[in-house]
Formats: sequence, structure tokens, C-alpha cells
Amino acid sequence: MLCPSCGRPNPAEAEFCARCGGPLTAVFTQERRWVTAVFFDLSRFTEFTLKNPLEDTWKAVDGALQQAAELVRSHGGTVDKFFGDGLLALFGATRSQEGDARWGLEAAHAMVASSPLPGRAGVASGLVLRTPLGGGVAGDQTVLGPAINLAQRLSQAAPAGEVWVDAASIRLASGALAQKLSPMALKGYAEPLSPYRYQGLAQDAEVSIGLENVQAFLRQAFSKAEAGSARRVVLFGPMGVG
Repeated sequence: MLCPSCGRPNPAEAEFCARCGGPLTAVFTQERRWVTAVFFDLSRFTEFTLKNPLEDTWKAVDGALQQAAELVRSHGGTVDKFFGDGLLALFGATRSQEGDARWGLEAAHAMVASSPLPGRAGVASGLVLRTPLGGGVAGDQTVLGPAINLAQRLSQAAPAGEVWVDAASIRLASGALAQKLSPMALKGYAEPLSPYRYQGLAQDAEVSIGLENVQAFLRQAFSKAEAGSARRVVLFGPMGVG
């Protein structure tokens, strides 16, 4: 049985995941959570579908979204849902951590940079309601809130290859580098908004990552070093943590 939160295989008789501790069967509750939402989708997808057979389209999109989902999980997030040519990922939905916004931004950046098809992402942070819809008949829960809507609008507005972010996520992500864009009209918003274009993390940024994210952090640092962007990484924590 695959864990719905982290994707780890578990024995059929297990009730909780051996990796993240989350329930393996549907447990419908309604709760408020502060999350960082990431909408990732493929750019010029309609154009791609018109030029390729259906089977080839499915294979390409499925591969791109599976890769994106793995990057979400490796950065400590959860995939809330897939939708056609994209996905919604949440950081902080099951357990809040200090680095949720930072990991959400880095996951979005990694998804866009490594996507085999042109991709883009929108990131926003805020309070959401995590709840089932339709009485739980569909067998899952969803999240509702302004941050979800804003992340989707930012993704739709961003050009291919870019990550657009709201001001709240930039404030929460220590060491985030971003360029403030001119005010623009977004669908559904009465007043123009000024999003940010995410440009990565400062080299000397000190970030609290949590023990459970150390492996993902080190993998990311090694990948950057292999690509020619070397840096010094110092890990520290309370006595006995190693």
C-alpha cells in the first residue's frame, strides 16, 4: 500500500506509514492549516497535444508529472492532486515546519528547471481549510483558501521556465532572492497585484531545514556542485542528533 502523503510502499496490513507516520487509509477531518501551495503546470500544452498522438502525449505528460511529484516529496511536500497537465503540491499540510515556504520555492524551482516539457509554477502561502468535498464520496480531501487560488493564478500568468511568488512566501523563505514585478491584473482579483520572480537562494543563507529534510538538502547541494555551482555546507544540531 502506497502512502498518500509521501509515496512510500507499506505492508497491506499497515495502518500508518513507516516513513512519515501518516494514516494509510482515508481519515476525513476538517482543519485550518498554514501552507505554502505550489501550482506546477506545463506551458503550451494544447499546442503539444495537437502535434502528437494521444499515447505519446500521455507518456510525455505522465513522465513529466511523475518527475515533478518526486521532487515535491524529496523536498518534504505532499502532492494534493493532479489535474490534466499539472499538479498542486502543499508544504505544511500534514505537519508545519519552519522551512515550508523555502522548501516549496526550491521544489518549484527544481520542477521547472528539470521538466522535460516547458513548465512554470506559482507559489503562495496562507491559511487554508483542509476538508473533504461531497461528503468524502470521492475518497480524498482538498484544500480551500486564497493562497490556493493565488498560486494557480500566478502559475497561469508566469511564462515558461519561471516561478512566480507572492510576497508572503518571500518573507517566510529565509535567503530567498526574488525580483519584484510590476503590478498586473490577475483573473478574479479586483486590484492589480505585484508578484515576484523567484531567482533562487542566497549562497550564504542560513536555513532551518529539520532533520527529516537533511538528505534532500544534501542531494540538492551535491547536484548544484556537479553542475559547477560549488558551495560550503555546514550542518549542525543538538547533541546526539547524528
